[in-house]
Amino acid sequence: GQAAQANGLVKKSGKYYYYKNAQKVVNTFKKVKQNGKKYTFYFGKNGAAYQAKKAFDGSYNVKVFKIGNKKYGFDMDAHRVSKGIYVDNAFKLLVFKKNGVYDDKKTKALRKAFKPSVQGEPRSTDLADKVIAAFGKPLKITRSEGSCNGWIAVDPFADDSASKRFTDVHIIYGYFE
Repeated sequence: GQAAQANGLVKKSGKYYYYKNAQKVVNTFKKVKQNGKKYTFYFGKNGAAYQAKKAFDGSYNVKVFKIGNKKYGFDMDAHRVSKGIYVDNAFKLLVFKKNGVYDDKKTKALRKAFKPSVQGEPRSTDLADKVIAAFGKPLKITRSEGSCNGWIAVDPFADDSASKRFTDVHIIYGYFE
């Protein structure tokens, strides 16, 4: 029999391509249905979709690409991001407007307003309040004891040794933690 002609979205060696009548689609935005949801891809000059690399530690990663005179964000699955705040593979914050357009001004303002604390600095849960003030209501907040990376949560009613226990506070948003 004859070999089936490639049509639609195809994943090869971790990259996505889109075929129409067995021809690679190039230099084009394309909305594609995947697992029942529609995502926007951009297929570059060689036909590969723009995408962020997989993060080595499994964390979320978004990369900014210039297309025409605008910059857009794409995630590790080659999906163009929605409006919102994301992080790149260096854990730097990125802000995007409608249709995944990169917002340079807001990104700079947000990075200036929110700098993660440095190892060795005194930490407290008031940093959690700063995060929430900057990013809005999170999906979830979890606290767990016993990490050297945690904030020092001081209990005013405990004796000194017990009051300095380390607490991890994870503030979880849709795209980063």
